[in-house]
Amino acid sequence: MAISGAPLSAVQQVNSLAYDVPEGWNRAVDPNTGVVTLVPRGLPFGGICAVSVFTAEPFSGSAAAFHDEIVRRGTAASRLMEPPQKGATGGFLVTGVHQVMSNGLELWNFIYTARWSDRGQALMLSTNTADLAQKYLPVADAMVSRIAVPQVIAGPSAPAPEPSSAGVAPVPVATAAPPCLRPNGIELCPKPVLSAAEAVPIVGAYISAGPQTSFSVDPRDPGVKSRVTTTILLLFGNGVAVRASAMGKNIDDNYWAEGFATLDPRDPSQIGARAMGHWTESGGKISINWQIGLPTALTRDGTNLMEEYNRWTPYAPIDGLRLDGRYQRVVPFGPPWEITLHRDGRFTSSGLNNTMGGATINPGFPEQGSGSYEIMRWSLVLRFSTGFVQSINLMLGQGDPANPQDLVLNGHDYVRSP
Repeated sequence: MAISGAPLSAVQQVNSLAYDVPEGWNRAVDPNTGVVTLVPRGLPFGGICAVSVFTAEPFSGSAAAFHDEIVRRGTAASRLMEPPQKGATGGFLVTGVHQVMSNGLELWNFIYTARWSDRGQALMLSTNTADLAQKYLPVADAMVSRIAVPQVIAGPSAPAPEPSSAGVAPVPVATAAPPCLRPNGIELCPKPVLSAAEAVPIVGAYISAGPQTSFSVDPRDPGVKSRVTTTILLLFGNGVAVRASAMGKNIDDNYWAEGFATLDPRDPSQIGARAMGHWTESGGKISINWQIGLPTALTRDGTNLMEEYNRWTPYAPIDGLRLDGRYQRVVPFGPPWEITLHRDGRFTSSGLNNTMGGATINPGFPEQGSGSYEIMRWSLVLRFSTGFVQSINLMLGQGDPANPQDLVLNGHDYVRSP
């Protein structure tokens, strides 16, 4: 597809990189999050193609580390169909992934990231067919290659990549990669679980469900719509506020697959600008100033918090809970995924690794194993006998919390079995 030599005027989000909108593409902005979606006009019926331009977020690590983190977020809840393709375009690192989401949707995603100063920014091209990917990838590459990335970055700079025969420069492989990373693939590095001494106290936890007008770049549910969402609000003792989706249905939700046992509110790069704010309280009134979006004003009403059109109820802690039972998730193909929990803190599992990306993305997670478990900060923390540790987002089903009939692990339902 030919690119016009006269693109629209450069667009720039606050504290983010300026870019040109390709000619013939529509642009939509979510006023609450600042996320931009670019969609080409004239797509075939049923065709999905969009470039998502995310806002820049604080990050103190290297360009490669930021890229790996963004790719991890984009692939944690999916299955890769082939090895990822890594390269570079202009000042951006890029990874192409052919993946199948948990609902069966097949996507060709191309993730671009740049790192400068004290922040990083991501863009992503998403299509639902290989033909659309082949047609619009040159457009996205051309757009990204024109973005000027400041050459000011903390830490040593990476060596310049050499062009490959395919016209895409391969990304140099780090010589001291973490043991959970493979040279030719993107795998999940489980985040470390914070000890009681390291964890910042949570002084308030609340949950709210209701219709909200929001914007999503997820091809399964794109655009500005009124959606029924369940949101968790955490108020930390150091004045940091975090808002998170309870289920993480869309790829751009503020959601932690590991739960909150790994979340350190002292590190903004772990939270992201869309989810982080600072809160203060005076006279029973709580004010939260978010890094992105309008401030939130809350008033205490007994144990609840009242917003203008919303009620926040306490999100009950489950720290220290011990369960006893076998829980299974029946899948269309292959044996069920299951975990058996015992009151004495032991567990056994089979296929549970698929809940956190499977063997392709999370190779350290044993397909079958046993060890000890702990429930803390709405996370199921598994410590395998091999030494591998994985925290998984945990929500309890209906009924007695000490004897729930089902568990929700990273958005996957597990039902108690005989």
